[in-house]
Parts: sequence; structure tokens; C-alpha cells
Amino acid sequence: MRRPALGSALCASSGLLVAATAALGTSAATPPLGPRGLLPPWSLAVGPSSGLVTVLLALALLLGAGGLGLLVAALAEGWRPATRQVLAGGLGVVALLVLVPPLGSADHLSYAAYGRIAASGGDPYQVAPDAWRGGTDPVASAVRPPWRSTVSVYGPVATADHALAAALGDDVVRHIVLVLALSTALAVAAVGLLVARGGPGGVVLWLANPLVWWTLVAGAHVDALAVLPAVGAVLLLGRPQRWAPLAAGALAGVAGCVKLPYAVVLLALLWALRPRPRDAVAAAVGCVVVAATAYALVPDATARTGDASTLVSLASPWGPVAHALDGPLGFGTSRWVARVGAVVLALALLPVLRRLLPQDVHDHEGSSPVAEAAWAWLVLGTAYVLAAPYVLPWYDAIAWAPLAVLASRVPVARLRWTAALLLVHATVLALAYVPGRVEGLSPRVEDLTLGLRRDVAPWVAWALVLVLLLRPAAARWRSRRPAAG
Repeated sequence: MRRPALGSALCASSGLLVAATAALGTSAATPPLGPRGLLPPWSLAVGPSSGLVTVLLALALLLGAGGLGLLVAALAEGWRPATRQVLAGGLGVVALLVLVPPLGSADHLSYAAYGRIAASGGDPYQVAPDAWRGGTDPVASAVRPPWRSTVSVYGPVATADHALAAALGDDVVRHIVLVLALSTALAVAAVGLLVARGGPGGVVLWLANPLVWWTLVAGAHVDALAVLPAVGAVLLLGRPQRWAPLAAGALAGVAGCVKLPYAVVLLALLWALRPRPRDAVAAAVGCVVVAATAYALVPDATARTGDASTLVSLASPWGPVAHALDGPLGFGTSRWVARVGAVVLALALLPVLRRLLPQDVHDHEGSSPVAEAAWAWLVLGTAYVLAAPYVLPWYDAIAWAPLAVLASRVPVARLRWTAALLLVHATVLALAYVPGRVEGLSPRVEDLTLGLRRDVAPWVAWALVLVLLLRPAAARWRSRRPAAG
């Protein structure tokens, strides 16, 4: 079987396997949504074991990673699939995943609760789900451990989306989750359609990407709502209208008001607009006006989104470091060390990532501010996912999205090493969080998933970082070998 055909088959198998696992019903991967009705998400009541869903999802991830790797290699060698066919396949999988319950985490139930609180006149940044209406609310009480006592840490635009879903779904958890899943799927699909204008490369890396299916669509994660305005902001730089930089900055502000890390998109815009100072100022003004307005309307969001920056996840490169320092330094100091170390590491990675990516990011029309902004966003986003003290599988969207935009502007052959880096990072991180929930795990599955998070994923991340940091020295050594001989 030819490489593209095999890669496509593996990717399709991955998407179908994820959907089939979700369709089995409540499990260690799929939280309960309450009584089933006529509307999706639809599922059976098989009640699969945690071991079975772990095997199915791990297999899906490995098949998908292998398939995507084959497709990227084929693109790098000159394969040019029909963009419409890739779009149709990707959109089909996205639509299928909306019809089954979200899985891989219980975050969507927290979104529903925050939306319910906001839509009912409460403040999700001050009131935790288990405290809303005495813990008897049918939506807020559906939140699963360990998040029942956690207030929202999402930006005001994300909370607005949650509130809209809650208003449309009323007091039926399943209906609210359907609206949330639809908004996520539509955002992912819209990004795919936007990058499709530049050819098939970006569509393959985004809409036909099983890791994007798994981390964003299957889990109905809010990150997709940040990606859409961020991509729109970058693409607006290609418009000739005088208002385009201002609008691009405004969209960057919207992205940052979904999740704060997406504020890096403004930096990417400013990098691309550096030859045009007036346009750069317009972009900055647009971003500041949107962000200031949003946070002025929801002032409590400022403190809560900042609280998220103090967390350290097990699978991040700083997980072992922070936990090793908890004893001698104390919890607070160890987290401070991790945060400072993450900033230093990210700054060290920036010049290395700059050299890894093509320096002359021009498309067939010559110098392209769109490509330059996507390039800068990719450098910043990749440094973030590699260095951040708190990372989860869906966080990698901040790097996949600019890679897809860039792949629609420059040959994929020039991006293959960055794609390989993200593929390894995203696959290992996703495997470390299978099946996804903290409930319903057998002792063996719990030991396995915690072992992957504590003892495998962090060290793979450090290995990737080490390879990147040593790459310039290795290149210099190779260049000197012939002279020495």
C-alpha cells in the first residue's frame, strides 16, 4: 500500500476507534451525562472496563500518530492530495465525534457548570460548582472529581461561550454538552476551512490530524475557541485593507480572553508588522481594547486566570523537579522554582527553534506577513508547550495551529522536523492522560497512567528539549569533521 493511502487509513481508523470507544458509554474515559434522549450525544450502556478503554484509546493514538507521520512524510516528498477530499474526510470525523459523548477528561462538565452559574446570575470565578445552590443544581452537581470545588480559570470569552451553552441547554446536562461540543467542532472545522485556501498541507496538519481530533474535538476542549480567532488574526495580515491590522489585533485579544497563553499571538503579529510601525500600533491597540473591555466586564477573571499559572502538572518537564523540591524547599518555593525555570527554558529554546524553522518564510507571492506571523507564533507556541510547568494534551493546539497555517504557505518539506517534534510530544503527552478520568480506574490502570505521567512523559519532554538545545553544537561538530580529517 502506498504511503499516503496507508497513512490515511491509519488516521481514519484512529478517529473511528475513538468514536467507538465513546459510543460504549460511561467509562474511565467517558463521564456520565445523565439520561439519554433524542438529541446527541448518543451512546450505549455497555459500561466497558478501564482496561478495555485504555487499550482502545492507546491503540487509537498510536495508529493516528503513525498515520499522521506517514502523511507528513508524503507531503514532504511532494504528495499533493485533493484539498476537498482531505477536507471532506476531516469534517466527517469531526461530525462523527460530535454525535458521541466527549471523552478523555471531564472538563466539559466543568464548562457546563461554569456556564450554568454565569447564565443564572452567579460568578463562576468566585463560586465553585459544589457550592452553587447548595450543591443541588442538576448541572453544577454533575461536575466530576477532582474539579467540584474548583472555580473557573478561563477567560471571559470562554465563560461567555459556556454561559450561552447553558442558556440553550437549560438544566439538561446532555444538551449543554451538545452545544459545547458543537461550538468546539465548528471552531476546529472553521480553522480547517481557513487554512484550506493555501492548499492541502495545512488541512492535513490540522483537520486530518488525529491528535487534534482527540485533544480538541473528542474532549470538547475550549482551546479550539482560542485557536479560531488566533488563526483569523494571523490571516487578516494578508488583507490589503487599512483596518486589517486593527481587526487582527482585536482577534488576538479575543483569543487571549479565551485562554491567556494565546496572548502570544499579539507578539507574533507585532513581529510580522515590524516593518510597518503604524500597523503594529494599530494591532496592539485592537488587542488591548478588546482585552481591557472583556476583563473590565468580568474583573474576577483576571485573578483566576493568573492562578492557573501557579500549577505544575505531572507530565510536564517540571513535574519531577517540583515534586523533588517539595520536601527540602516547601510546596510554594518549589512551584516558584518551576515557574522561573520554565521562563528561562523557554527563552533558551527560542533561538534554537528559530534555527529549526525556515528563516525566509515567503510564499509564492514573495514576502508574506501571514507566513511571518505564523512562523513567530509557531516558535513561541512550541517553546511554551515544551517549557511550561503545566501542560495537558490539548495545550499543544497552540503549536499545531500555526504549523498548519505555515504549511499552507510554505512547503511541508521545510517544516518536517518541527512537525516530527510536535508529533512525538503530543503523542506521548496524550498517552500519559489515557483514559483521562480519575474515577473508575482499576489499580493496574491507575498505576499505568500515573507511571506514564510521572516517569515517562516528563523525561521524553526533557529529551526533546535536550536534542533541541544540543542541535546547534552537533551541527557545528559535523561541519568541522571533514576539515579535521
